[in-house]
Amino acid sequence: MSTSKLLDSEPDARDHAAHRTHRIKLAALTSIASKVVTIALQVFALPLALHALGVAKFGVYAMLGATLSWVTMAQVGIGPGLTLGISTSVAKGDTSAQSRYFSSALYMVGTVVAALCLVLLMCIWVLPVAALFGGKINPSVTPELRLDMTCLVIFLLTRIILSVFDAAQAGYQEQYICNLWATLGNILSLIALIFATRIHPTILTIIVAVNALPIIADVFNAARLIGWSHPALKPKLANFDWVLGKSLLGNGVAFSTVVASSYLMYSCSVLLIGRMHGPQSAATFAVLQQACNTALGTVVMFVQPLWPALNDAKSRSDRGWAVRASSKVTLFSMAYALAVGLVMAVFGHEIFKIWYHSRIDITEPLQICFGLYFVLAVWEYVHYNILIGMNNLLVPAVLMAVRSVVMLAMAPFLIDRFGDVGLAAALCLAQVLLSTWIFPLLVKRALSPTGFGLNLTAAT
Repeated sequence: MSTSKLLDSEPDARDHAAHRTHRIKLAALTSIASKVVTIALQVFALPLALHALGVAKFGVYAMLGATLSWVTMAQVGIGPGLTLGISTSVAKGDTSAQSRYFSSALYMVGTVVAALCLVLLMCIWVLPVAALFGGKINPSVTPELRLDMTCLVIFLLTRIILSVFDAAQAGYQEQYICNLWATLGNILSLIALIFATRIHPTILTIIVAVNALPIIADVFNAARLIGWSHPALKPKLANFDWVLGKSLLGNGVAFSTVVASSYLMYSCSVLLIGRMHGPQSAATFAVLQQACNTALGTVVMFVQPLWPALNDAKSRSDRGWAVRASSKVTLFSMAYALAVGLVMAVFGHEIFKIWYHSRIDITEPLQICFGLYFVLAVWEYVHYNILIGMNNLLVPAVLMAVRSVVMLAMAPFLIDRFGDVGLAAALCLAQVLLSTWIFPLLVKRALSPTGFGLNLTAAT
């Protein structure tokens, strides 16, 4: 019997609920270490990049990332579906299904990534890329922009391929291993960033420093997964299963909708404010969003391990554990969100003044809006992830898409009247109108005695 089977079967024989709880605790503990390093990277990375590049070039860097962030949709939403599929197969003890899920997912994502890479590189080197920035960029920097975008595209697409391995690992409730490798990658990235900003600070060197070494760490983790931990997952064309592939693609539509919604909600907001008010405003908004994402990372490390654990509980009809786990995670997350949101709303200006040495000016109305926005974002995130674990995918995805469209519809008007504060208000209003109150109703339905065995959209 393989080591991976022993790890799964022994805890199952003792107590499935204890096993789930133990793996969540392991994931949370290693996430703390990973998050400390990640926060250190993000706390130092943006100020270092801002200081080295200057506000104008940093604004271009932020807009560049926002322009290409939609590339993550090349995963076609397969990752979370793969996690749930493997989790269900583990609960059933079906090793063959695990292998077929992984090979099907990897080959489909790889095909999409290869095609997208070819198209994007052709567009980057043929089209007038400076036009993407609303005429605010000097056309003379076009050759430099092309090289920056090429490098960023390659890094982003490589991460998409590697995310398939991470998703499979999550299905085994082994996020703690991913966290350890991520910690190593981020430590190396921070060291590289310090050297890059001191020796040769350009947009390209910043992109390489932030992305290259974490990717190398992910490659080693992927090799460990299929070479030692779960060798049955080694990708084989013979293991490609079109039936499972269609199932993954079906769920992928829902997850891709969420990714597209996130692009519209966040990346487009940076592009929009940049096009209407210039790189300085884009830099300010990008910094605030990054601060929220950094703070959200604490919630992520407790919530994401809940996906496969909830799915395992659902597969074994353990409703009591699912209800208790969901309640505890929601309570912790919202207590944290209220504390962070209050600090951001009251002391945001002083924090960013110290953090960025007065290069970023945060007004009082803007910091209040972002404090509220963070609380709303955590509320939405927690409930959405509970729904993922319960295999309720389609309705929440559609709601998030509608929420993003509503935000974009309001944003130009509010930006025109209130500037960057108007954009922050649009982010908050869109959530209040939809996900803030609808998501809790969906969670209540999914965890109810009558709804626990039902799916709005089945994952397998």
